[in-house]
Amino acid sequence: MKEECVITKVKGGTAYIALAQQDKCGGCRLCAFGRGKKVVLPAIMDAPCKAGDTVIAEMPTKETAFSLFLFIIPLVFLGLGFFVGGFIHDIARVAGALVFCAAAVAVCVPIERAFRRRREFMPVIIEVIDNTKPVEKAENAQKSE
Repeated sequence: MKEECVITKVKGGTAYIALAQQDKCGGCRLCAFGRGKKVVLPAIMDAPCKAGDTVIAEMPTKETAFSLFLFIIPLVFLGLGFFVGGFIHDIARVAGALVFCAAAVAVCVPIERAFRRRREFMPVIIEVIDNTKPVEKAENAQKSE
């Protein structure tokens, strides 16, 4: 999936892109857009660019399946803890479910953080479509009026 975004800063070989929420998103609040109208993501620069540039970034598709997998693991462990705790007592069911779920989350978070910076899980800037900074655009629009 290709998205138009603006580069907020460049650090080393990584650009940070501001991705605005699209109308097609629908605001389900399951992703980072649930906290605001835009999200800033690190992206790999395959095209030379600088802060303020408007670019086309290709979003990874592998991340969706991987995120779903990491989301399901704690749910499976929640059910497993509920089942195992049932052999002891009803209160142990709840405690077992919470402990197993917490253990799964404790394992999944470092895995997600390790994979987050891998190239195949990061957006890639493939094209610069506008090198003009937004401030310059506003100044030029005011001058033409």
